[in-house]
Amino acid sequence: MMEKNPAIDATVPKHKAQAREIWTAEMLMQAINACDIKLLKVAFHLCFAATLRLGELLGLTWDCMDISEEAISENRAYIIVNKEVERVSRKRSIRRCIIRGQSAGR
Repeated sequence: MMEKNPAIDATVPKHKAQAREIWTAEMLMQAINACDIKLLKVAFHLCFAATLRLGELLGLTWDCMDISEEAISENRAYIIVNKEVERVSRKRSIRRCIIRGQSAGR
């Protein structure tokens, strides 16, 4: 049996942040045109038009839809912890995304 945990003296490597690639409109259209799944196309449009984050997109349900104002209100943010979906507890993590006019299909 070991008397001391050998990992105690280990040095944790520093995290190197990587810049994210920002899609252009052309890249988005190429992805949408390459997609055969209609629901996935809608997800692409929603993410782009309303700048939804992945957790916001996954948290959308029909009761989030505000058709009368041409808006989709996402007031449920979720995070994934150990493969379990959990509700975000901080109010500042919740935001409202509105889609108007041409983005809403008009």
